[in-house]
Amino acid sequence: VIIVVFLNFLSEVNAQISTSSPYSRFGLGDLQQNILPVFSGFGGASVSFSDPKVINPYNPASYTSFGPNSFLLSTGGWYKNTTMYNTTDQQVTNNNGFSHLTLGFPLTKSIGASVGMLPFSSIGYEMSTDIVDAENPSHTASANYYGDGGISKIYFGGAYELFNGLSVGINASYLFGGLNRRKQLVYDDQSFVNNRSNSKINLKGYYYELGLLYKNTLNENDEFSIGLTANNHSSIRAKKTKLVESFELSGFFELPKDTFVNSTEWGDVILPRDISAGFSYNQD
Repeated sequence: VIIVVFLNFLSEVNAQISTSSPYSRFGLGDLQQNILPVFSGFGGASVSFSDPKVINPYNPASYTSFGPNSFLLSTGGWYKNTTMYNTTDQQVTNNNGFSHLTLGFPLTKSIGASVGMLPFSSIGYEMSTDIVDAENPSHTASANYYGDGGISKIYFGGAYELFNGLSVGINASYLFGGLNRRKQLVYDDQSFVNNRSNSKINLKGYYYELGLLYKNTLNENDEFSIGLTANNHSSIRAKKTKLVESFELSGFFELPKDTFVNSTEWGDVILPRDISAGFSYNQD
């Protein structure tokens, strides 16, 4: 019952998170990796991490570590203060957003499972630059660039302990979300026509993550673990809508005039294959 309610809740959650980075303009934006607090404390290390009281969705083989009759729930948010510089200016931004919502529980002595929602990538930028006509310096314009949105993933994973210390696991993930990019060209001379372009990409698709984890003790005080993760070379279906038009300013309002492009395209976004390995050693 809890899982059903949880999935219904996830379907209503808008998990787009904000960021402030000019580099998020490219590709799918800033990839959100290892954002859970426990892994941030380890500098992002998660591949070989396994603990009965921690859900590690980054290596699905770790789900076999859950204790008997246990039920784990983890959720939270994040806050980030960023200061950006160039040769003449300084900008301070404050961002916050949804971090994660995960559940973990054992099914049998050797089988564990987890379900949850995590941010996958985000876009957030606002930039502008002045353009001067080289032949007529009195003709100037402002080129403005804006972006927002993000991609989230819902996953369901399971793990099986093959024998003492060695586990394998898999996450089946569903990606969804939208990426918005806008451009404006605004002339100081009102005799010129202002232009703007709005582009939005919506993505929906599945991909899979595999995990392998081996954990063993050397003596009463020392233990080590080795982890390996990989994802498949997935193709995610994408819908791109683009609108290019001219407009005029009326106070704070932009009044559209002529439409040059109003199109919808379907295509695929190819996620690159990724393989990660890790080793950890714990001494009490």
